[in-house]
Formats: sequence, C-alpha cells, structure tokens
Amino acid sequence: RWNVKDFRAGSCIIPKGSSVCISSFLIHRNIDAYADPDLFKPDRWNVKEGKGGGKKVDETVEHFLPFGSGRRSCIGRALASAELNVILSELCAKYEFMVVDKGKYDYCVTHKTSGMYLKLQRRM
Repeated sequence: RWNVKDFRAGSCIIPKGSSVCISSFLIHRNIDAYADPDLFKPDRWNVKEGKGGGKKVDETVEHFLPFGSGRRSCIGRALASAELNVILSELCAKYEFMVVDKGKYDYCVTHKTSGMYLKLQRRM
C-alpha cells in the first residue's frame, strides 16, 4: 500500500508516496497484544461474555491477521477455512485425540517442543 500524505509515527516521518506494509509475523508476536506470544495457549481464543450479554472473543483477536485484512486480504481465505473444516472433521472421525504427559509416548503431535502433546488413536 502507498500512503497518500506525509505521516508521523513517533519520531519517524513516512513521506507521501512511500510503500507501506505490515508484518503479521511481528504483529502475532507483539507482547502488548499477546501475553507470552511464543507459547502455545489455545485459551487465548475462548469466547467470553461481551457487553450487553453478547458473545465475543478475547480482545487479542483484533491483532490476529493470518490472512491479512480489508480489500486486499488473502484470496484463499475461504478455501483454507473450508479445507480446515474438512481435514479436522476427517481427523476427528478417524482418530481419538488424548493429551499425554511429555515423554510417555514415542509418537506424539505437538505445536512446539514446549507445547501440548497429543496421542492419536485410530477409531474402530
């Protein structure tokens, strides 16, 4: 994107006509938006009670941009979402997922070495 007029960000001036982009990688690791951004914490996305009794996801959702935002967001977002639904439903239909203690099993799935370990058992 190109800014249409000079812009001041703190002590930095971004001149009119400059190419401007954001890094979702850095946004997703912003300690002001996410406590312990490098830790696997699925509870970040729990739905909570909002104002007026409505449901809302934690405030950090406004900083979650895996597909970008606005008119120029990722064209494949809908396809990726549909594929995830199919894949997850297939996995859940064919396997049972169990949380295990680290080191108990040889074959586990984990987000990171410090993350949650899962054992998959094929359903009969």
